[in-house]
Amino acid sequence: MADAVWTKEQELAITFSGKNVLVSAAAGAGKTSVLVERIIRRVLSLEDPLDLGRLLVVTFTEKAAAEMKERIRSALEEALRKAPENPRVRYQLALLDRAQISTIHSFCLRVLRRYYFKVNLDPSFRVLDENEAELMRMETLDGLFEDLYDDPSQRGEVFRSLVASFGGKAFDEGFKSTVLRLHSFALTLPSMGGFLQMARERATGRDLTWLPPLARRALKDVRRAKALVQEAIEICGRPGGPGAYLKALRDDLTLFSEAGVWLEGLLKEAEEAVAKGSGLTDALREIAAGTSSCLLSASFTRLSAARDCDPGLREEAASLRNLAKDVFSGVKEYAFTRPLDEVVAEMAVVAPLISGLCDIVEELDRRYTAAKRERGGVDFSDLERYCLQVLEMDGGKIAGDVRKEFDWLLIDEYQDTNPLQERILTLVSRVSPTSGNVFMVGDVKQSIYRFRLAEPALFLEKLRSYVPCGSPGEEKSPGVRIDLTRNFRSRSQVLEAVNAIFSDIMKEDLAGIDYRDGHELLPGATYPPSGGEHSVELHLVERLAQSAQEENSDEDTYDGGQGEAGLPGSPAGSSGDMEEYEALEKEALVAARRIKEMVDPRNPLMVWDPKTKTSRPCSYRDIAILMRSTKDRANAVAEIMSRCDIPCYAESATGYFQAREVEVALSLLSVIDNPLQDIPLAAVLRSPIVGLEPQDLALIRATVKEGTFYDAVCSFAKTDSSDPHLRDVLGKFLENLERWRTLARRRPLAETLWKILRETGYHDYVGGLPGGGQRQANLRALCDRARQFDSFGRHGLGRFLRFVERLRESEGDLGTARALGEHEDVVRLMSIHKAKGLEFPVVIVLDLGKRFNKDDLRSDVLFHREFGIGSYLVDLEKRVKYPTALYQAIAERIDRENTAEEMRVLYVALTRAKEKLVMIGSVRGLEGAISRWRRSDPERAGTYLDWVCPVVLRDAGKGLFSVKVWGTPDGEPVPPPSYEVSQSPDLSLSEIKRLLPPPPGDPEVSREVRRRLEWRYPYGFLTTVRAKMPVGEIKRRLEREEEEFPWFLPRPTRRMGMDDSRQHSSAVERGIAVHTLLARMRLDMAHSPEAVAAENARLVEAGFLRPPGVSPEDLALVAGFFSSPAGQAAVECRGRVLREVPFTLKLPAGAFLDAPGVRDEFVVAQGVIDMLLYEPDGLVVLDFKTDDIPRDRAGERALFYTPQVAIYALAAESILEKPVKKASIFFLGPQVEEEVDWRGYVGSRGLT
Repeated sequence: MADAVWTKEQELAITFSGKNVLVSAAAGAGKTSVLVERIIRRVLSLEDPLDLGRLLVVTFTEKAAAEMKERIRSALEEALRKAPENPRVRYQLALLDRAQISTIHSFCLRVLRRYYFKVNLDPSFRVLDENEAELMRMETLDGLFEDLYDDPSQRGEVFRSLVASFGGKAFDEGFKSTVLRLHSFALTLPSMGGFLQMARERATGRDLTWLPPLARRALKDVRRAKALVQEAIEICGRPGGPGAYLKALRDDLTLFSEAGVWLEGLLKEAEEAVAKGSGLTDALREIAAGTSSCLLSASFTRLSAARDCDPGLREEAASLRNLAKDVFSGVKEYAFTRPLDEVVAEMAVVAPLISGLCDIVEELDRRYTAAKRERGGVDFSDLERYCLQVLEMDGGKIAGDVRKEFDWLLIDEYQDTNPLQERILTLVSRVSPTSGNVFMVGDVKQSIYRFRLAEPALFLEKLRSYVPCGSPGEEKSPGVRIDLTRNFRSRSQVLEAVNAIFSDIMKEDLAGIDYRDGHELLPGATYPPSGGEHSVELHLVERLAQSAQEENSDEDTYDGGQGEAGLPGSPAGSSGDMEEYEALEKEALVAARRIKEMVDPRNPLMVWDPKTKTSRPCSYRDIAILMRSTKDRANAVAEIMSRCDIPCYAESATGYFQAREVEVALSLLSVIDNPLQDIPLAAVLRSPIVGLEPQDLALIRATVKEGTFYDAVCSFAKTDSSDPHLRDVLGKFLENLERWRTLARRRPLAETLWKILRETGYHDYVGGLPGGGQRQANLRALCDRARQFDSFGRHGLGRFLRFVERLRESEGDLGTARALGEHEDVVRLMSIHKAKGLEFPVVIVLDLGKRFNKDDLRSDVLFHREFGIGSYLVDLEKRVKYPTALYQAIAERIDRENTAEEMRVLYVALTRAKEKLVMIGSVRGLEGAISRWRRSDPERAGTYLDWVCPVVLRDAGKGLFSVKVWGTPDGEPVPPPSYEVSQSPDLSLSEIKRLLPPPPGDPEVSREVRRRLEWRYPYGFLTTVRAKMPVGEIKRRLEREEEEFPWFLPRPTRRMGMDDSRQHSSAVERGIAVHTLLARMRLDMAHSPEAVAAENARLVEAGFLRPPGVSPEDLALVAGFFSSPAGQAAVECRGRVLREVPFTLKLPAGAFLDAPGVRDEFVVAQGVIDMLLYEPDGLVVLDFKTDDIPRDRAGERALFYTPQVAIYALAAESILEKPVKKASIFFLGPQVEEEVDWRGYVGSRGLT
């Protein structure tokens, strides 16, 4: 990186020091490179060097931390190549692995590992798996709700009122969701208790914090209505304009002006009242009453007939006036159209419920914390909370100690911090009014994680308060700001289009920044000419308007042709669902056509290859399709790509539980847990696991009409029936079911599930279906999820199924398992969030006409860190509800913040493209939409098209955008699903004859076909040989014991009825337990039976052994080993004893395989040496066996294990380059040590 050419601004960001630095780096500006270069230069500085150990570098993902470490490593290795004798570079490389370059959670964890006692944590606490923690939290909430239902006190009464008011359609599930959301939200704040107390106080409405936002929004709406009328008046004044409308329009202008004056006064008085904390005053009541009177008494004069005028101007003026009326009418919905005392009184009615909600959240947190402590665990939010508590203890003394450890604090992706993280980082930084050691890098325009409760306002606050580097006032400022606006990723044409769009929509009052104020992207990358190809395209797919009313609706109700419902997975049946699906399908077809055209070998799009420094034809892997949301939508697009023969990979975040093979597996688990469930049982019987037909199920129920379906199955299997085959099948199934239920009670869940999938052959079966690889990956992922669940503090099949059901209910789907590598030549289909940080030569942004998701505004309870908690007022007797003023204020703020977030999401999407950007969206009623776009207000946008299209319309004729319309009479027809760009060229007659099938009965052709069909690969044997295998398998091959453990890849497993080898499983478990004890018990202690038993108990408690650990009989055998000469040698060796030593060793395959082509092949042996004594004169290899054999047969049994121990000894000597003086086996049962002639065996077999 030292040879890189840095811009002036980048160089300043790399070298400036002495103050806090905020680097506002636009997309593609090389911010990570700047951050790494800043570190490298300081670390290798000759004047003022700084060790890597003195840096604290915080990132927001583990992947980003690993990438940064790798970049630093590469830079240091490059420096070492240039100066190989430089000891400082070598020292920094040695420090790198221990350098604190990590996520903020990892930093907090390190602090807690050191100061755990300050917050009463167990010193061996563990970080709970995210799913385990969430399951624990939900179960804790269930228990709390049960207690509150039974609580006869006032607390119980308030709780039951909350459930009745906010429980939703599913009894109390809606309120449970509210409690969990509020708990999660409060955990991101520096003080949960402080926020909840503030919420209790503000719920009364007496401090009036809710009034200024509402007055401000109303004033803005009135001003917009006024502007629309002024535009209509201007149209009336044009030649041919509808002059007859002027009187009514001027009356409107007077009305809006008067309302604006009242609202300005109300806003001013309300802001003063909030600042002084004076509450409701007479002056405020008076001006609010005047405002209310003005708004409520407003009426509109009817437009006079305007006949002798231009119809187009008349229609435009009338449309503007109607829109102005609608905007003004919306102002009446705000709370100040009623007496303020009445408004505050309504909030006072709700305040006890808000206070009760806060109490429930606090009680949930107490119980949840107790549950985690009981299991010795903490969750991710605890890491930050406890770390903050520790840092604030003793007057900040611990924070001071931690602060002294670091000279620099560097924060990547600073725009994604939340208030709690900001507080932690502030405590460990060295900040004074005029100096600091914090270096923050980020781009507020790419802050797109509000759903994870990131707070872009923190970045914006510093963006405003820090002065630009080198400007007046720098000395007195707490920090400086450096802007990196040069983009080194995209073509200049792409940047021009992005700048045009965001200069128009990204304004201070909505997004927090004015894009034109130093945020426009400047081209920094150099590309060859595009050859006349437009770099930016917009494709509009028109839908048919559903009704004239929708065709003529104004932009406030216009849905851009998109609704929230739709596509596979959503409720089907409505015309809106079908329209939604068809629109996305059409967009995907347009995208498929463009992809085909771009990769057409006859005339491909040429893209620049930075590695070869040349242009090359575009391939599928150069293209990414981005969508705002892939949930229930990505599969529809991927299906279209498949139908158009375009390889496409969609890493969906949902859809896993809807996969048929997963549903069958979960149904089977449900039946194993409780066979009295009719639907899961029927699903299993119909599945390939049993294979019944619908008529079979009908026959069972017709034969046994009473009881559950399980009762019917049991009865049918026991009675003489007209279908003996069906009876036998059911009998076998019930027999297996009983065995599986026993297995589920005794064995870990993951082991049980995998055994059943293999035993029934269901895993093999789904592999033979279309998409078999993905289906098998989904089943393996379910086993992995079960294995992860087995590691939780509490187990059980029923609990696992409840956990899965909770995930389904909360829409916490897992996403289909990954079955395709990242480097395949396929089109990538992903969400915009997944694409953040990535770049592609070609980016296609789909679904631009989809409505913004405003689900978070549909809840009856809202919360905001500044305003507290607001809710609807619910009258249970009258069965009506309406929002309180505080709720309206919070909703207004959240809506604005969501709109700003959507703007930033669009920015991220459009800045991923390097050379070509293709935007595609659908719209209903294109002519009406164009009319709306011409007078659009960015703040009122409902879709991305509402932001993009007004800019495109103004650009018409300038050539910045290439626009194409599909599906209209004047536009292009939507391509069919079978669309292909390439067509077969004309073929010669001889070529056509070669393509024709041969005439029947041609002997020569028959012989050739037979020869080809009967050909066999001459080295087919080698394709069945494992390349890597355990030493145990090699030993069995050497001893010709193929029957017990096959050397070759396993044959397909047997189906139902496979015997369960419990005895073998039990022996294996015993051996594992004994080996674990021998591997992990301390050597520096007495080894009496009591001491060994104490070690066993310690390992059980630590989780290394399953309770109860090693049996008492085996504990005595372990104690006996340490009394033997072999055990005493291990104890006396002490610190030079290695246990459980893993290794891999290359062995010649010809030593134990006799087949063509084997001579030059090799096999990698993989094993673990039980104990290795590293003595001065050589190594001692010791292997433990738990075989139950007589003492006089130990020598004979040792011969059986000689191949295994010989390979252990060969590996130890080869890898450690030290002679093995002894290799032996210690049989724990008879307490005998048998030495093995390993060198003789290795030589005789030719293993070297």
